[in-house]
Amino acid sequence: MNATGGDLNACGVTELLDLFIANLAEVEAAKHSHTGRQNRLLAKRRRIIGAIAAKDGGVAHGMRPLLSHANRHVRLAVAYALRERDHAQYLATMQELAKGSDEVASDAKSSLEWDESSQARPPAEPRARDPRWDSRFSGRKPPAGMTRGELKPLLFDAFPRATAAALLALARPAIRIWPQPLPADAAPSASRFGGMPAVGRDWIWPTTEVWRSTDREPLWFLAQINCRDLVGFECASFLPGEGVLSFFGDSDLVTGCVGSVGDGANDYWGSEDALSIAPAPVEDFAVLPSCGLGFAPTIELPDPLSRAIERLALDDASKSRYWDLRAAVNMHGIPTENFSEIDRSKLFGWPDLVQTELDSFRDGGFRDPRLFLQIGNYDNGRETWGWGPGGLVYFIIGTAALKARRWEKGCIEMQCT
Repeated sequence: MNATGGDLNACGVTELLDLFIANLAEVEAAKHSHTGRQNRLLAKRRRIIGAIAAKDGGVAHGMRPLLSHANRHVRLAVAYALRERDHAQYLATMQELAKGSDEVASDAKSSLEWDESSQARPPAEPRARDPRWDSRFSGRKPPAGMTRGELKPLLFDAFPRATAAALLALARPAIRIWPQPLPADAAPSASRFGGMPAVGRDWIWPTTEVWRSTDREPLWFLAQINCRDLVGFECASFLPGEGVLSFFGDSDLVTGCVGSVGDGANDYWGSEDALSIAPAPVEDFAVLPSCGLGFAPTIELPDPLSRAIERLALDDASKSRYWDLRAAVNMHGIPTENFSEIDRSKLFGWPDLVQTELDSFRDGGFRDPRLFLQIGNYDNGRETWGWGPGGLVYFIIGTAALKARRWEKGCIEMQCT
C-alpha cells in the first residue's frame, strides 16, 4: 500500500503526459542505484497512468500521442501501460518495436512472448483462506514459551553433564512477539509492525544515501515497541518503563536487494502524550501492512549454526540432538498449525540464522553483541508481509550501549535464502 501525494486528477492530459515522460527519466536514473526508490517512482507512474485513464473512462486514450514519440523507450513504456486497457494497441506497438536490434527491441520481444504465454494460461482460481489463520488471529493471547526450569532437565537428559551445563549457561531469556490485528482505535503509540510511526514534534525522517546520486531515500518504518508492554519481562530490565522505541531500515537491505548489513535507525520518545502519526516523507512512500503485537516470555538457546555452538565442538550425534531440542524449545506452547516463519519475531534472546552467523556476532562489530529485535514474516489477519524467502531482519546492539540506552549505537542486518 502507498501513501500518495499530489492531486494528479486535477492536472490536464498534456501536463500528465509531461509528468509521464519526466517519470521515465527518473526511473531510469534510479535503475542501478536504489531499487526501493525505483519502485516508488514506478508507483507514481501507475498513478499518472490512472489519472490519464480517468479522463476517458479507463481506456487511457490520452496516452496515444506518445506512441509517435521519437524516443523508443517512451513508446515502449506507453505500450506496457496500454496492455490491460487497449490490448490491440499494445500488440501493434510492441510488434513494431520488436523489429529493431536494440535494448527496446529485446524488451518488446520478451513482453510479447510473456503476453502470449499468459493469454494461453487459464485464469487462476482464487485461493481459499486457510481456516487455521482465522483461529490464530482471533485475539487470543500470545502463548508463553519454555522457562529455564523446564529447559534444564531436557538438557541434562539429552547431553553429558558438562555439555548440558555449558548449553544451560548459554540460554537467554527472550520475549516472543505474536502478531495480532491492530484495533481501529489503537493509540498512535501502540506497539506495531508496519503502518506509520508515532513521532514527536520537529522529528526528521531518517534517510539513506542513493548510490551514484546526491539524493537520499527515506528509510522504511518497520516497527515500534511501547515499553509499557514489556514491564515485568526479565530481559527488558534494561529498557525504560515507558516511552516508544521505533525501528527503521533501508528498503533495499530488508528486501534482500543489497548486502546483509546496511542503514538502519532507532528512535526513542520518553513521553507518549506528545506523539502523533508521522506524515509520509515523500510521494508514494511504501507503508508496510500494520500489525498489532502481543508479547510473551520464553527462553532461547543459540542457533545451531552460531559460533556459540561451534565453540562447543559437539560430535555429530550431539549436534543432531541439539537441532531437535532447540526446535522443541522454539515451538514450546505454540500449536503446531501456527508454527511458521511468522512466529519468528522476538525481542532479545538469540538470533535465528537463515544462512550463517551474523556479521555483528562474527566480526566483533560490538564488544558483546545482543539481539535487540528480530522481525520475521508477519500477518495481521488480512495481509501478509515478508522479507523474501525465509527472510529475517535483525537489529543488533552491544550490551553496554543497551544498558546506557544508546539506541543509536545499534545496527541492522538481514538474511534470506
